[in-house]
Amino acid sequence: MNQQLQPRWVTLKGAAKYSGLSERYLQDFIRDGLIQSSLVRRPNSKKGRRLIDLRSLDEWIEQGLNEVDPPVCRVKDADS
Repeated sequence: MNQQLQPRWVTLKGAAKYSGLSERYLQDFIRDGLIQSSLVRRPNSKKGRRLIDLRSLDEWIEQGLNEVDPPVCRVKDADS
């Protein structure tokens, strides 16, 4: 049996590849508090690496399952 573990935390690039959403879109979701992330860095360091919690990303995506809008039907005018 060759089972691979799914990581819980991934980079922004990894989350974009996983979800099919753009990195910019994901950054907006992080800023708006819609998905969880963590900035991992050494003490007293200004640079670090932003990691995204895939569980929170999955939960946010799954919330949209019940919010599917009905298709828009356009009626042609009798004059056209």
